[in-house]
Amino acid sequence: MKNSMLKQTTLAPTPEPSVLLTLKPENGKTLLLPKGVHHLFPEDFPFRHLHISNNDDGIKHIVFDLSGMENVTIDGNGAELILHGHLIPFYLRDAKNITLKNFTIDWEHPFCAQGEVVDAGPGWVEIQLEEEYDLRVCDGRLQAHTPDWIYPVGIHNLNYIDPVRGEHAYQSTDEYGMFTHEDYTAIQKEGRVIRLESDVMRNKPQVGQVAVFHFDGRTSPVVSAQNCKGIRIENTTIFHAGAIATIFEGCRDVHLDHLEVRRRGKRWFSSLNDATHFVECKGNIFLTHCLFEFQNDDATNIHGIYRSVDAALNEDTLLLRLMHFQQLGVDTIGPGDSLALCDGNSLKTLALRTVSKVLHQDHQCTAYQFTEKLPDLDWNQVVVMRDESDVNVLIQGNTIRNNRARGLLVTCMGKVEIRENFFHTPGPAIQIEYGVTGKWFESGPVEDVEITDNTFDQCNFGCWGNALFLLGPMHGGPTSENIRIHGNRIHHIYKPLVRISNVDGFVFSDNEILPGTDYPHWESSPDMLVLGPGVTNEVLAEAKG
Repeated sequence: MKNSMLKQTTLAPTPEPSVLLTLKPENGKTLLLPKGVHHLFPEDFPFRHLHISNNDDGIKHIVFDLSGMENVTIDGNGAELILHGHLIPFYLRDAKNITLKNFTIDWEHPFCAQGEVVDAGPGWVEIQLEEEYDLRVCDGRLQAHTPDWIYPVGIHNLNYIDPVRGEHAYQSTDEYGMFTHEDYTAIQKEGRVIRLESDVMRNKPQVGQVAVFHFDGRTSPVVSAQNCKGIRIENTTIFHAGAIATIFEGCRDVHLDHLEVRRRGKRWFSSLNDATHFVECKGNIFLTHCLFEFQNDDATNIHGIYRSVDAALNEDTLLLRLMHFQQLGVDTIGPGDSLALCDGNSLKTLALRTVSKVLHQDHQCTAYQFTEKLPDLDWNQVVVMRDESDVNVLIQGNTIRNNRARGLLVTCMGKVEIRENFFHTPGPAIQIEYGVTGKWFESGPVEDVEITDNTFDQCNFGCWGNALFLLGPMHGGPTSENIRIHGNRIHHIYKPLVRISNVDGFVFSDNEILPGTDYPHWESSPDMLVLGPGVTNEVLAEAKG
Protein backbone atom coordinates (compact mmCIF):
# COMPACT_ATOMS: atom_id res chain seq x y z
CA MET A 1 0.00 0.00 0.00
CA LYS A 2 1.30 3.45 -0.92
CA ASN A 3 2.19 5.78 1.92
CA SER A 4 -0.80 8.00 2.80
CA MET A 5 1.38 11.12 2.90
CA LEU A 6 2.41 10.40 -0.67
CA LYS A 7 -1.18 9.97 -1.77
CA GLN A 8 -2.14 13.33 -0.34
CA THR A 9 0.45 15.10 -2.48
CA THR A 10 0.05 13.07 -5.68
CA LEU A 11 -1.66 15.13 -8.37
CA ALA A 12 -2.72 12.15 -10.49
CA PRO A 13 -4.15 8.76 -9.50
CA THR A 14 -1.48 6.30 -8.42
CA PRO A 15 -0.97 3.57 -11.07
CA GLU A 16 -1.59 -0.01 -10.04
CA PRO A 17 1.46 -2.09 -9.02
CA SER A 18 3.45 -3.26 -12.02
CA VAL A 19 3.34 -6.79 -13.38
CA LEU A 20 7.14 -6.69 -13.00
CA LEU A 21 6.60 -7.51 -9.34
CA THR A 22 5.77 -11.09 -10.29
CA LEU A 23 8.82 -11.66 -12.53
CA LYS A 24 11.90 -13.37 -11.08
CA PRO A 25 15.16 -13.95 -12.99
CA GLU A 26 16.54 -17.50 -13.04
CA ASN A 27 20.07 -18.76 -13.63
CA GLY A 28 20.78 -19.73 -17.21
CA LYS A 29 17.58 -18.17 -18.59
CA THR A 30 16.34 -15.07 -20.40
CA LEU A 31 13.66 -13.02 -18.66
CA LEU A 32 11.51 -11.26 -21.27
CA LEU A 33 9.71 -8.23 -19.87
CA PRO A 34 6.20 -7.47 -21.10
CA LYS A 35 5.91 -4.56 -23.50
CA GLY A 36 4.46 -1.28 -22.33
CA VAL A 37 5.01 1.30 -19.61
CA HIS A 38 5.63 0.08 -16.05
CA HIS A 39 5.45 2.45 -13.05
CA LEU A 40 7.64 1.27 -10.18
CA PHE A 41 7.45 2.40 -6.54
CA PRO A 42 10.03 1.79 -3.79
CA GLU A 43 7.61 0.38 -1.26
CA ASP A 44 6.69 -2.45 -3.63
CA PHE A 45 10.23 -3.84 -3.72
CA PRO A 46 12.63 -5.36 -1.15
CA PHE A 47 15.45 -3.27 0.21
CA ARG A 48 19.05 -3.67 1.31
CA HIS A 49 21.58 -1.40 2.96
CA LEU A 50 24.22 -0.74 0.31
CA HIS A 51 27.58 0.98 0.06
CA ILE A 52 27.93 2.25 -3.52
CA SER A 53 31.15 4.02 -4.47
CA ASN A 54 30.86 7.67 -5.51
CA ASN A 55 27.21 7.61 -4.46
CA ASP A 56 25.35 7.85 -1.16
CA ASP A 57 25.20 4.86 1.19
CA GLY A 58 21.92 3.78 2.73
CA ILE A 59 18.73 1.77 2.35
CA LYS A 60 18.08 0.97 -1.34
CA HIS A 61 14.92 -0.51 -2.77
CA ILE A 62 15.83 -2.77 -5.72
CA VAL A 63 13.65 -3.87 -8.63
CA PHE A 64 15.90 -6.66 -9.97
CA ASP A 65 18.50 -7.98 -7.53
CA LEU A 66 20.77 -10.26 -9.56
CA SER A 67 23.34 -10.85 -6.83
CA GLY A 68 25.07 -14.21 -7.10
CA MET A 69 23.31 -15.11 -10.33
CA GLU A 70 24.93 -16.52 -13.48
CA ASN A 71 24.14 -16.57 -17.20
CA VAL A 72 21.06 -14.35 -16.97
CA THR A 73 19.65 -12.06 -19.65
CA ILE A 74 16.94 -9.50 -18.94
CA ASP A 75 15.44 -8.50 -22.28
CA GLY A 76 13.29 -5.42 -21.86
CA ASN A 77 11.42 -6.16 -25.09
CA GLY A 78 11.07 -2.39 -25.60
CA ALA A 79 9.47 -1.87 -22.17
CA GLU A 80 9.67 1.50 -20.47
CA LEU A 81 10.34 1.56 -16.73
CA ILE A 82 9.11 4.74 -15.03
CA LEU A 83 10.47 5.02 -11.51
CA HIS A 84 9.10 6.95 -8.57
CA GLY A 85 11.32 8.16 -5.75
CA HIS A 86 14.48 6.46 -4.49
CA LEU A 87 14.78 3.17 -6.32
CA ILE A 88 17.50 1.14 -8.09
CA PRO A 89 16.30 -0.83 -11.14
CA PHE A 90 19.29 -3.25 -11.35
CA TYR A 91 21.68 -4.30 -8.58
CA LEU A 92 24.34 -6.98 -9.16
CA ARG A 93 26.90 -8.36 -6.74
CA ASP A 94 29.16 -11.39 -7.35
CA ALA A 95 27.21 -12.12 -10.53
CA LYS A 96 28.56 -13.66 -13.74
CA ASN A 97 27.57 -13.27 -17.38
CA ILE A 98 24.64 -10.89 -17.05
CA THR A 99 23.09 -9.07 -20.04
CA LEU A 100 20.62 -6.20 -19.78
CA LYS A 101 19.09 -4.99 -23.04
CA ASN A 102 16.22 -3.40 -24.92
CA PHE A 103 14.59 -1.20 -22.29
CA THR A 104 14.06 2.45 -21.41
CA ILE A 105 14.49 4.00 -17.95
CA ASP A 106 13.09 7.29 -16.68
CA TRP A 107 11.80 8.90 -13.50
CA GLU A 108 8.30 10.38 -13.30
CA HIS A 109 9.62 13.17 -11.09
CA PRO A 110 13.33 13.85 -11.67
CA PHE A 111 16.02 14.79 -9.18
CA CYS A 112 16.36 18.21 -10.81
CA ALA A 113 14.15 21.20 -11.53
CA GLN A 114 14.28 23.95 -14.10
CA GLY A 115 12.87 27.34 -15.03
CA GLU A 116 13.45 30.33 -17.29
CA VAL A 117 15.61 33.29 -16.31
CA VAL A 118 13.27 36.30 -16.45
CA ASP A 119 15.57 38.93 -14.93
CA ALA A 120 19.10 39.16 -13.55
CA GLY A 121 21.66 41.57 -12.21
CA PRO A 122 24.91 41.60 -10.20
CA GLY A 123 24.49 39.04 -7.40
CA TRP A 124 20.86 38.18 -8.15
CA VAL A 125 18.67 36.29 -10.60
CA GLU A 126 14.92 35.74 -10.98
CA ILE A 127 13.72 32.41 -12.34
CA GLN A 128 10.20 31.42 -13.36
CA LEU A 129 9.81 27.78 -12.41
CA GLU A 130 8.17 25.46 -14.92
CA GLU A 131 4.81 23.98 -13.94
CA GLU A 132 5.91 20.39 -13.30
CA TYR A 133 8.47 21.37 -10.65
CA ASP A 134 7.91 22.29 -7.01
CA LEU A 135 10.60 24.40 -5.34
CA ARG A 136 9.53 26.21 -2.18
CA VAL A 137 11.15 28.92 -0.12
CA CYS A 138 11.53 28.12 3.58
CA ASP A 139 13.39 30.56 5.85
CA GLY A 140 15.17 32.05 2.87
CA ARG A 141 16.33 28.69 1.47
CA LEU A 142 15.06 26.59 -1.41
CA GLN A 143 13.50 23.18 -0.81
CA ALA A 144 12.65 20.63 -3.49
CA HIS A 145 9.36 18.72 -3.22
CA THR A 146 7.93 15.97 -5.43
CA PRO A 147 4.81 13.77 -5.08
CA ASP A 148 7.12 10.75 -4.59
CA TRP A 149 8.94 12.01 -1.50
CA ILE A 150 7.70 12.47 2.04
CA TYR A 151 10.39 14.97 2.99
CA PRO A 152 11.88 17.83 0.95
CA VAL A 153 15.55 18.00 0.00
CA GLY A 154 17.91 20.90 -0.47
CA ILE A 155 19.54 22.29 -3.60
CA HIS A 156 23.08 21.20 -4.44
CA ASN A 157 23.98 23.16 -7.57
CA LEU A 158 22.65 25.43 -10.30
CA ASN A 159 23.66 25.58 -13.96
CA TYR A 160 22.43 27.56 -16.95
CA ILE A 161 21.39 26.30 -20.37
CA ASP A 162 21.41 28.26 -23.62
CA PRO A 163 18.16 26.98 -25.20
CA VAL A 164 19.05 28.38 -28.62
CA ARG A 165 22.30 26.45 -28.88
CA GLY A 166 20.82 23.57 -26.89
CA GLU A 167 23.73 23.28 -24.47
CA HIS A 168 25.24 24.73 -21.31
CA ALA A 169 25.59 28.48 -21.62
CA TYR A 170 28.92 29.72 -22.94
CA GLN A 171 31.49 30.11 -20.12
CA SER A 172 28.89 29.35 -17.45
CA THR A 173 29.92 27.35 -14.42
CA ASP A 174 28.69 25.79 -11.17
CA GLU A 175 27.00 27.51 -8.25
CA TYR A 176 27.87 24.94 -5.57
CA GLY A 177 29.15 27.57 -3.17
CA MET A 178 26.07 29.74 -3.35
CA PHE A 179 23.79 27.20 -1.67
CA THR A 180 26.09 26.67 1.31
CA HIS A 181 26.96 30.31 1.86
CA GLU A 182 25.31 32.09 4.75
CA ASP A 183 24.48 35.13 2.62
CA TYR A 184 22.41 33.16 0.09
CA THR A 185 18.74 34.15 0.14
CA ALA A 186 15.73 32.84 -1.77
CA ILE A 187 12.59 34.97 -2.12
CA GLN A 188 9.25 33.74 -3.43
CA LYS A 189 7.63 36.20 -5.85
CA GLU A 190 4.38 36.09 -7.83
CA GLY A 191 3.80 33.84 -10.83
CA ARG A 192 6.10 30.98 -9.74
CA VAL A 193 9.07 33.35 -9.83
CA ILE A 194 11.92 32.72 -7.38
CA ARG A 195 14.55 35.36 -6.72
CA LEU A 196 18.02 34.24 -5.61
CA GLU A 197 20.48 36.66 -4.05
CA SER A 198 24.09 35.88 -3.14
CA ASP A 199 27.41 37.67 -2.78
CA VAL A 200 29.21 34.58 -4.11
CA MET A 201 27.12 34.05 -7.25
CA ARG A 202 29.60 33.15 -10.00
CA ASN A 203 27.45 33.36 -13.12
CA LYS A 204 25.90 36.30 -14.92
CA PRO A 205 22.86 34.60 -16.45
CA GLN A 206 21.06 36.08 -19.42
CA VAL A 207 17.30 36.53 -19.73
CA GLY A 208 15.89 33.58 -21.67
CA GLN A 209 18.43 31.06 -20.43
CA VAL A 210 17.17 28.02 -18.54
CA ALA A 211 18.26 27.52 -14.93
CA VAL A 212 18.68 23.87 -13.90
CA PHE A 213 18.64 23.11 -10.14
CA HIS A 214 20.27 19.88 -8.96
CA PHE A 215 18.92 18.33 -5.77
CA ASP A 216 21.07 17.10 -2.89
CA GLY A 217 22.11 13.46 -2.79
CA ARG A 218 23.24 10.64 -5.06
CA THR A 219 20.72 7.97 -4.18
CA SER A 220 19.43 6.13 -7.24
CA PRO A 221 21.70 4.76 -9.98
CA VAL A 222 20.09 2.70 -12.73
CA VAL A 223 22.72 -0.06 -12.61
CA SER A 224 25.00 -0.79 -9.65
CA ALA A 225 27.37 -3.73 -10.13
CA GLN A 226 29.95 -4.90 -7.58
CA ASN A 227 32.60 -7.60 -8.02
CA CYS A 228 30.90 -9.09 -11.06
CA LYS A 229 32.29 -10.81 -14.18
CA GLY A 230 30.95 -10.47 -17.69
CA ILE A 231 28.40 -7.62 -17.66
CA ARG A 232 26.83 -6.39 -20.88
CA ILE A 233 24.32 -3.56 -21.39
CA GLU A 234 23.06 -2.99 -24.91
CA ASN A 235 20.35 -1.15 -26.84
CA THR A 236 19.18 0.66 -23.73
CA THR A 237 18.16 4.27 -23.10
CA ILE A 238 18.48 6.02 -19.76
CA PHE A 239 16.67 9.35 -19.66
CA HIS A 240 17.40 10.06 -16.03
CA ALA A 241 19.03 8.73 -12.86
CA GLY A 242 19.20 10.14 -9.36
CA ALA A 243 22.96 9.48 -9.16
CA ILE A 244 25.63 8.11 -11.48
CA ALA A 245 23.60 6.29 -14.14
CA THR A 246 25.73 3.11 -14.27
CA ILE A 247 28.41 2.29 -11.68
CA PHE A 248 30.77 -0.71 -11.76
CA GLU A 249 33.04 -1.55 -8.81
CA GLY A 250 35.71 -4.24 -8.92
CA CYS A 251 34.10 -5.80 -11.99
CA ARG A 252 35.85 -7.76 -14.72
CA ASP A 253 34.82 -7.49 -18.39
CA VAL A 254 32.10 -4.88 -18.87
CA HIS A 255 30.73 -4.01 -22.31
CA LEU A 256 28.33 -1.12 -22.87
CA ASP A 257 27.09 -1.06 -26.47
CA HIS A 258 24.49 1.30 -27.92
CA LEU A 259 23.72 2.65 -24.47
CA GLU A 260 22.14 6.10 -24.54
CA VAL A 261 22.12 8.42 -21.55
CA ARG A 262 20.31 11.44 -22.93
CA ARG A 263 17.75 14.16 -22.32
CA ARG A 264 14.04 13.72 -22.93
CA GLY A 265 11.49 16.23 -24.14
CA LYS A 266 11.71 19.59 -22.40
CA ARG A 267 14.05 18.38 -19.67
CA TRP A 268 17.56 19.77 -20.07
CA PHE A 269 19.32 17.03 -18.10
CA SER A 270 19.73 13.28 -18.01
CA SER A 271 21.58 11.58 -15.14
CA LEU A 272 22.32 13.57 -12.01
CA ASN A 273 26.03 12.65 -12.25
CA ASP A 274 28.28 10.60 -14.57
CA ALA A 275 26.76 8.51 -17.33
CA THR A 276 29.16 5.63 -16.58
CA HIS A 277 31.71 5.03 -13.82
CA PHE A 278 34.29 2.31 -13.19
CA VAL A 279 36.12 1.81 -9.87
CA GLU A 280 39.10 -0.58 -9.74
CA CYS A 281 37.74 -2.72 -12.56
CA LYS A 282 39.71 -5.36 -14.43
CA GLY A 283 39.82 -7.02 -17.83
CA ASN A 284 37.93 -5.46 -20.73
CA ILE A 285 36.08 -2.18 -20.32
CA PHE A 286 34.36 -1.48 -23.64
CA LEU A 287 32.17 1.54 -24.43
CA THR A 288 31.04 1.31 -28.05
CA HIS A 289 28.51 3.25 -30.12
CA CYS A 290 26.97 5.01 -27.13
CA LEU A 291 25.40 8.46 -26.76
CA PHE A 292 26.16 10.43 -23.59
CA GLU A 293 24.55 13.86 -23.40
CA PHE A 294 23.27 16.28 -20.78
CA GLN A 295 24.42 14.20 -17.86
CA ASN A 296 25.41 16.53 -15.05
CA ASP A 297 28.97 15.26 -14.94
CA ASP A 298 31.32 13.24 -17.13
CA ALA A 299 30.57 10.62 -19.78
CA THR A 300 32.82 8.18 -17.95
CA ASN A 301 35.32 8.05 -15.11
CA ILE A 302 37.66 5.04 -14.98
CA HIS A 303 39.89 5.06 -11.92
CA GLY A 304 41.37 3.39 -8.88
CA ILE A 305 41.53 4.57 -5.27
CA TYR A 306 44.36 5.75 -3.06
CA ARG A 307 43.98 4.40 0.48
CA SER A 308 45.89 5.70 3.49
CA VAL A 309 47.73 3.43 5.90
CA ASP A 310 46.23 3.37 9.38
CA ALA A 311 48.78 0.95 10.79
CA ALA A 312 51.13 -1.93 10.11
CA LEU A 313 49.44 -4.61 12.22
CA ASN A 314 52.34 -7.04 11.96
CA GLU A 315 55.19 -7.92 9.62
CA ASP A 316 52.90 -8.80 6.69
CA THR A 317 49.58 -7.00 7.31
CA LEU A 318 48.44 -3.42 6.72
CA LEU A 319 45.27 -1.72 7.92
CA LEU A 320 44.13 0.59 5.11
CA ARG A 321 41.61 3.42 5.27
CA LEU A 322 39.24 4.74 2.58
CA MET A 323 39.38 8.52 2.65
CA HIS A 324 36.27 9.87 0.87
CA PHE A 325 32.85 9.39 2.47
CA GLN A 326 31.37 8.23 -0.85
CA GLN A 327 33.94 5.44 -1.12
CA LEU A 328 33.19 3.88 2.24
CA GLY A 329 32.38 0.20 2.02
CA VAL A 330 34.24 -0.34 -1.26
CA ASP A 331 35.66 -3.88 -1.19
CA THR A 332 37.17 -4.32 -4.64
CA ILE A 333 40.52 -5.80 -3.53
CA GLY A 334 40.85 -9.55 -3.04
CA PRO A 335 43.45 -12.31 -2.72
CA GLY A 336 45.88 -12.31 -5.63
CA ASP A 337 45.64 -8.57 -6.27
CA SER A 338 48.86 -6.59 -6.38
CA LEU A 339 49.03 -3.42 -4.28
CA ALA A 340 51.47 -0.58 -4.84
CA LEU A 341 52.88 1.06 -1.72
CA CYS A 342 53.40 4.66 -2.81
CA ASP A 343 55.14 7.69 -1.36
CA GLY A 344 52.40 9.96 -0.03
CA ASN A 345 53.96 13.08 -1.55
CA SER A 346 55.40 12.02 -4.90
CA LEU A 347 53.02 9.04 -5.32
CA LYS A 348 55.94 7.04 -6.71
CA THR A 349 55.81 3.30 -6.09
CA LEU A 350 58.12 2.21 -3.26
CA ALA A 351 57.23 -1.49 -3.24
CA LEU A 352 54.70 -4.01 -4.53
CA ARG A 353 52.97 -6.64 -2.45
CA THR A 354 50.45 -9.38 -3.32
CA VAL A 355 47.34 -9.81 -1.17
CA SER A 356 46.93 -13.25 0.40
CA LYS A 357 43.99 -12.56 2.72
CA VAL A 358 41.43 -9.81 3.32
CA LEU A 359 40.46 -9.21 6.95
CA HIS A 360 37.42 -6.93 6.87
CA GLN A 361 37.11 -4.47 9.75
CA ASP A 362 34.37 -1.98 8.96
CA HIS A 363 33.07 0.18 6.08
CA GLN A 364 36.11 2.48 6.27
CA CYS A 365 39.07 0.33 7.29
CA THR A 366 40.18 -3.10 6.03
CA ALA A 367 43.25 -5.17 6.86
CA TYR A 368 45.19 -6.85 4.04
CA GLN A 369 47.66 -9.67 4.65
CA PHE A 370 50.39 -10.12 2.04
CA THR A 371 52.35 -13.08 0.72
CA GLU A 372 55.64 -11.37 1.67
CA LYS A 373 56.89 -9.34 4.60
CA LEU A 374 56.39 -5.61 4.50
CA PRO A 375 59.30 -3.27 3.72
CA ASP A 376 60.63 -0.88 6.33
CA LEU A 377 58.73 2.34 5.51
CA ASP A 378 57.36 5.37 7.31
CA TRP A 379 53.70 4.35 7.09
CA ASN A 380 52.53 7.86 7.91
CA GLN A 381 53.94 8.85 4.51
CA VAL A 382 52.52 5.97 2.45
CA VAL A 383 49.36 5.59 0.39
CA VAL A 384 48.28 2.39 -1.35
CA MET A 385 46.64 1.72 -4.70
CA ARG A 386 45.76 -1.42 -6.62
CA ASP A 387 48.54 -2.02 -9.16
CA GLU A 388 47.24 -4.01 -12.10
CA SER A 389 47.94 -3.86 -15.82
CA ASP A 390 45.32 -6.40 -16.87
CA VAL A 391 42.93 -3.65 -17.99
CA ASN A 392 41.98 -3.18 -21.63
CA VAL A 393 39.84 -0.08 -22.27
CA LEU A 394 38.21 0.53 -25.64
CA ILE A 395 36.12 3.69 -26.10
CA GLN A 396 35.02 3.69 -29.74
CA GLY A 397 32.31 5.22 -31.91
CA ASN A 398 30.58 7.21 -29.15
CA THR A 399 29.01 10.67 -29.16
CA ILE A 400 29.77 12.75 -26.05
CA ARG A 401 28.19 16.18 -26.00
CA ASN A 402 26.50 19.01 -24.14
CA ASN A 403 27.01 17.61 -20.66
CA ARG A 404 28.16 19.51 -17.63
CA ALA A 405 31.94 19.28 -17.11
CA ARG A 406 34.26 16.97 -19.05
CA GLY A 407 34.17 14.07 -21.49
CA LEU A 408 36.36 11.16 -20.40
CA LEU A 409 38.30 10.80 -17.14
CA VAL A 410 40.78 7.94 -17.37
CA THR A 411 43.28 7.03 -14.67
CA CYS A 412 43.92 3.32 -15.00
CA MET A 413 46.83 1.13 -15.93
CA GLY A 414 46.80 -1.24 -18.86
CA LYS A 415 45.93 -0.37 -22.47
CA VAL A 416 43.49 2.44 -23.29
CA GLU A 417 42.21 3.11 -26.83
CA ILE A 418 40.01 6.15 -27.52
CA ARG A 419 39.06 6.19 -31.19
CA GLU A 420 36.36 7.31 -33.64
CA ASN A 421 34.40 9.33 -31.08
CA PHE A 422 32.73 12.75 -31.36
CA PHE A 423 33.27 15.23 -28.51
CA HIS A 424 31.53 18.53 -27.84
CA THR A 425 32.08 19.22 -24.15
CA PRO A 426 32.17 22.44 -22.10
CA GLY A 427 35.36 21.29 -20.37
CA PRO A 428 38.30 19.09 -21.38
CA ALA A 429 37.34 16.30 -23.72
CA ILE A 430 39.87 13.94 -22.11
CA GLN A 431 41.36 14.30 -18.64
CA ILE A 432 44.05 12.08 -17.17
CA GLU A 433 44.65 13.67 -13.80
CA TYR A 434 45.28 11.97 -10.49
CA GLY A 435 46.55 12.68 -7.01
CA VAL A 436 46.00 11.70 -3.41
CA THR A 437 45.56 15.33 -2.41
CA GLY A 438 42.52 15.64 -4.63
CA LYS A 439 39.00 15.54 -3.29
CA TRP A 440 38.23 12.01 -4.49
CA PHE A 441 41.63 10.28 -3.90
CA GLU A 442 41.38 8.72 -7.36
CA SER A 443 44.55 6.93 -8.39
CA GLY A 444 46.70 6.83 -11.48
CA PRO A 445 48.96 6.80 -13.45
CA VAL A 446 48.39 5.48 -16.99
CA GLU A 447 50.86 3.42 -19.00
CA ASP A 448 49.50 3.10 -22.56
CA VAL A 449 46.92 5.51 -24.01
CA GLU A 450 46.16 6.03 -27.71
CA ILE A 451 43.78 8.80 -28.82
CA THR A 452 43.18 8.67 -32.56
CA ASP A 453 40.64 9.34 -35.32
CA ASN A 454 38.31 11.34 -33.07
CA THR A 455 36.51 14.61 -33.78
CA PHE A 456 36.79 17.33 -31.14
CA ASP A 457 34.23 20.00 -31.92
CA GLN A 458 34.83 23.33 -30.13
CA CYS A 459 35.23 21.94 -26.64
CA ASN A 460 36.09 24.10 -23.61
CA PHE A 461 33.14 26.42 -24.17
CA GLY A 462 32.39 26.27 -20.43
CA CYS A 463 34.53 26.64 -17.31
CA TRP A 464 35.58 23.11 -16.32
CA GLY A 465 39.30 22.76 -16.94
CA ASN A 466 41.99 24.62 -18.84
CA ALA A 467 42.86 22.47 -21.87
CA LEU A 468 41.27 20.16 -24.42
CA PHE A 469 43.60 17.40 -23.17
CA LEU A 470 44.47 17.75 -19.48
CA LEU A 471 47.16 15.18 -18.79
CA GLY A 472 49.27 14.47 -15.72
CA PRO A 473 49.16 14.36 -11.93
CA MET A 474 47.61 17.13 -9.88
CA HIS A 475 50.65 17.80 -7.69
CA GLY A 476 53.88 16.18 -8.81
CA GLY A 477 53.35 12.47 -8.64
CA PRO A 478 54.41 9.38 -10.57
CA THR A 479 55.19 9.49 -14.27
CA SER A 480 52.62 8.25 -16.72
CA GLU A 481 53.82 6.59 -19.91
CA ASN A 482 53.01 6.45 -23.60
CA ILE A 483 50.20 8.91 -24.30
CA ARG A 484 49.74 9.25 -28.06
CA ILE A 485 47.37 11.80 -29.63
CA HIS A 486 47.43 11.51 -33.41
CA GLY A 487 45.21 11.56 -36.48
CA ASN A 488 42.36 13.54 -34.87
CA ARG A 489 40.22 16.41 -36.19
CA ILE A 490 40.25 19.34 -33.78
CA HIS A 491 38.07 22.43 -34.19
CA HIS A 492 39.29 24.65 -31.37
CA ILE A 493 38.05 27.81 -29.68
CA TYR A 494 40.41 27.63 -26.72
CA LYS A 495 44.14 27.51 -26.09
CA PRO A 496 46.03 25.54 -25.00
CA LEU A 497 44.99 22.27 -26.59
CA VAL A 498 47.25 20.29 -24.26
CA ARG A 499 48.49 20.74 -20.71
CA ILE A 500 50.78 17.92 -19.73
CA SER A 501 53.33 17.02 -17.08
CA ASN A 502 55.15 13.93 -15.81
CA VAL A 503 54.68 11.80 -18.91
CA ASP A 504 57.43 9.67 -20.43
CA GLY A 505 56.66 9.11 -24.08
CA PHE A 506 54.22 11.73 -25.40
CA VAL A 507 53.22 11.96 -29.06
CA PHE A 508 51.13 14.75 -30.56
CA SER A 509 51.22 14.41 -34.34
CA ASP A 510 49.24 14.42 -37.57
CA ASN A 511 46.19 16.10 -36.07
CA GLU A 512 44.06 18.37 -38.24
CA ILE A 513 43.64 21.59 -36.26
CA LEU A 514 41.25 24.29 -37.43
CA PRO A 515 39.69 27.30 -35.65
CA GLY A 516 36.06 26.91 -34.64
CA THR A 517 33.59 29.55 -35.76
CA ASP A 518 30.63 29.23 -33.37
CA TYR A 519 32.12 30.93 -30.28
CA PRO A 520 34.50 33.73 -29.35
CA HIS A 521 38.04 32.39 -29.00
CA TRP A 522 39.61 32.57 -25.56
CA GLU A 523 42.70 31.27 -23.84
CA SER A 524 44.60 30.72 -20.62
CA SER A 525 47.86 30.46 -22.57
CA PRO A 526 48.93 31.73 -25.99
CA ASP A 527 50.51 28.34 -26.75
CA MET A 528 48.76 25.35 -28.27
CA LEU A 529 50.78 22.93 -26.12
CA VAL A 530 51.90 23.64 -22.57
CA LEU A 531 54.53 21.15 -21.43
CA GLY A 532 55.14 21.10 -17.71
CA PRO A 533 57.93 19.35 -15.83
CA GLY A 534 58.67 15.69 -16.33
CA VAL A 535 57.64 15.39 -19.99
CA THR A 536 60.25 13.24 -21.73
CA ASN A 537 60.67 11.48 -25.07
CA GLU A 538 58.07 13.69 -26.68
CA VAL A 539 57.26 13.81 -30.39
CA LEU A 540 55.54 17.06 -31.28
CA ALA A 541 54.99 17.05 -35.02
CA GLU A 542 53.69 20.10 -36.80
CA ALA A 543 49.91 20.11 -36.88
CA LYS A 544 47.91 20.08 -40.09
CA GLY A 545 45.42 22.81 -40.89
